[in-house]
Amino acid sequence: MSKFRLIHALYDEHDSLTVEHALEYLKTINLWTDIAELTLDIALFYKKNGDAKHAAEYFEESHHARDQILKRTEELK
Repeated sequence: MSKFRLIHALYDEHDSLTVEHALEYLKTINLWTDIAELTLDIALFYKKNGDAKHAAEYFEESHHARDQILKRTEELK
């Protein structure tokens, strides 16, 4: 449900606070693959709309999420 709420908040309502809350929730349950994908989508959305500051922030978050995926994969080995 958080993923749907996040997408709706971003594309339909332009509500950055709800987007942040949804991402924080996904982080608490360690859904790093979803976070990596969603933050990349968010970054591209902001880039397309000319908001370089927010785009850069979400590109960084996507990179961090991918690092978390790699870290957890390494822990399983």
